[in-house]
Amino acid sequence: MKIKNIAVSALVFFPLFLTPAHACQDDSRVADIPGPAGKQLLDIYPDLSWPKAEEPRPILVLSRAPMSKVSAAKPAELRYAPECVLKAVAGMMEQKYRPDIPLPKIFFESSVPLKQFQDAVEPQWGQRPAQLTNVYVWDRNEIYLMDEAAWYAEHGRAMDDSLAHEFVHYIQHRYRGWDLSLDDPGYEPQAVEFQTLFRESYINKPGACPSI
Repeated sequence: MKIKNIAVSALVFFPLFLTPAHACQDDSRVADIPGPAGKQLLDIYPDLSWPKAEEPRPILVLSRAPMSKVSAAKPAELRYAPECVLKAVAGMMEQKYRPDIPLPKIFFESSVPLKQFQDAVEPQWGQRPAQLTNVYVWDRNEIYLMDEAAWYAEHGRAMDDSLAHEFVHYIQHRYRGWDLSLDDPGYEPQAVEFQTLFRESYINKPGACPSI
């Protein structure tokens, strides 16, 4: 997921439950960012809806369980090695796996300092989010992943398919040389397409992850 050139006047964090009209059930992360950049967030928030123009427009609204539960949340684990996920995604995109291209470093929400994530994404997004979310930071060649097991279970997802999504952006940039700083409307739909295909092929009906 990528966001750029967003004018930010405030960053708001609300530890509350939102109505289904504005959230994926009652435990989700909703970013109120209109336009193409906002559409890129549909990977995480498929039921996301924008407020009316006259309503206040917080840049980021995070809705989660009470803080005592969040601190004790069980981290999710990848089912497959990252290299296997990458090779599977590369095959889906009709790209030959390139071991000569450096793999991105992968950081998980439960074990990375928030400041590190903020420092990484601020040049790319133009803001310092109050909480980590999934993203490929192309200038640093780093991937950040949410890893709250309960969230993935509730939404019928796996952390591997989130990784697959970010690997699509990695391939777009490192293999194909695409400039991800541009607001190209095709970047994010392609990532969602192959993320969905990976989920259907390796998560919903698990197949054998390609060996490296």
